[in-house]
Amino acid sequence: MTGRQNVKFVARVHNHAKDTSEIIRKVEEFAEIGEAFDEPVKTYSSGMRARLQFGLSLAFDFDVYLSDEATAVGDRAFKAKAKKAFADRVSQASLIMVSHGEGILKDMCQAGIFLDRGEAVWYDDINDAIKAYHDAYNLSQGKPKAAKKASPNPKKTSQSPLDLSKQEAKDLAEKIAELKKSELEPGKSHEVSQEVKVLTEKLAVHQNVIEQLEKLEGKDGDPKHKASTQLS
Repeated sequence: MTGRQNVKFVARVHNHAKDTSEIIRKVEEFAEIGEAFDEPVKTYSSGMRARLQFGLSLAFDFDVYLSDEATAVGDRAFKAKAKKAFADRVSQASLIMVSHGEGILKDMCQAGIFLDRGEAVWYDDINDAIKAYHDAYNLSQGKPKAAKKASPNPKKTSQSPLDLSKQEAKDLAEKIAELKKSELEPGKSHEVSQEVKVLTEKLAVHQNVIEQLEKLEGKDGDPKHKASTQLS
């Protein structure tokens, strides 16, 4: 199938048959691969395929975007264009990103999950997640940390991102409830109110993440939102 045929096929998969022409035009303009758009995708270079896939992913309004080095394709001008377009789109949706580039993670993400020896640890601040990664592997010194010795009776500590988010949300809700009780104490009202406000905002983030992760696991929502935009 050609690039054009792939875009047309994916548009129909996502129930956009009426908008196919407009979607094709937008993807063709964004990908900037010229006449290759009407040539078989199997003849594309990896960079051309990445451009087409990236343009195609931005052609639809998804609830959640899964990104792996999303903006690392093309020349400098295309990367800048891709980064801006991606940032505009995910500002209205949720994003789960995996990247080796700390800069893009700091630009695009608020929270982070650090996977260390089979254990997933949630951090409300992406900078804390990156620091934990550095500390775990002594990256500042360029030497990996020695592996921890396994205990005689190891306990299973690995949790899924969904379980971690639910636990964090539960802990935040309990903390907020405790703080609201202390608001009645003299001289603490304003200070406690500010802390409650911050924690409430964090709780809202966790609740949104939980909702999106449940959709990804097929517990809720239209399965079409999980369809991939892989090319044939």
